[in-house]
Amino acid sequence: MNIIEKSCEPFLLKKSDSVGILLIHGFSGSPGEMKPLGEYLADRGFTVNCILLPGHCTSPDDMNTKKWQDWANAVENGYKELQDMGIKNVFVCGLSMGGVLTLYLGEKYTDVPGLIPMAAPVEIKNWKLTFLPLLKHFKKFITKETAVKEAKEEYELKHFSYDVVPLSALHELLKLLKVVRKNLHKISAPTLIIHSRSDELVAPYNAELIYNNISSADKRIFWLEKSHHVVTLDKERHILYQEIEKFINEHISNQ
Repeated sequence: MNIIEKSCEPFLLKKSDSVGILLIHGFSGSPGEMKPLGEYLADRGFTVNCILLPGHCTSPDDMNTKKWQDWANAVENGYKELQDMGIKNVFVCGLSMGGVLTLYLGEKYTDVPGLIPMAAPVEIKNWKLTFLPLLKHFKKFITKETAVKEAKEEYELKHFSYDVVPLSALHELLKLLKVVRKNLHKISAPTLIIHSRSDELVAPYNAELIYNNISSADKRIFWLEKSHHVVTLDKERHILYQEIEKFINEHISNQ
């Protein structure tokens, strides 16, 4: 099995009947972004369910056919899958768009014991995106920025992601951001917001935007200093994993 096949496999690691974590990968990425974190948490005795979002690990053309609701429904199904196992404590942790979907779930389900959005955008300031609703009808894809490609090369662990950005899918992501940003006040669950000050793709102020707009009494930002966007695979990942483990242990309910 090559790196693409390994990175594209969703995974379920059953270790606990009481505590589970739903892991959600990012836009155009794959479960491989979350695999080392998932294995770390499973080794600590937690059940882990990492889903594969629709349109990912197939083709950029396929991803362009998906709506943001397809991604949201997949996340809800992954969440319910853990609940259907009888697991009472189901934490949700996502990277980038997966972090946005984590927030979405927290807006819809108030009984989540803990939310962990990582490198999550709720606002993207780029005047070029104004033309996206029109541009997507004339151009299917754009290549990823050179800076992002260079940052990917620096990750200590490898994962699969598309080499291009599917523009119709990107428009759906912007729609998702708008929905989530509007409803941030509905989030009351304990929330650990994770972001790197060196994130080259999602501006770090997004972490503060989330913090300032959610209603959670128990909330905090955990800043990384040297990591790039895919924080789960970068040089500070070990302290990140420990912080997530600590947060989960602090918020397990015995009810």
